[in-house]
Amino acid sequence: GHDASCPQEKLGNNMARAQFVVKEFEYKYKNLLILP
Repeated sequence: GHDASCPQEKLGNNMARAQFVVKEFEYKYKNLLILP
């Protein structure tokens, strides 16, 4: 649909998703560092 015809909007969604994945990874990585 709409996002297919609007590459800029699709790019924004991909960037937001990537940012979320990075934050999720940082959160898990910090928890691993806390563990002995």
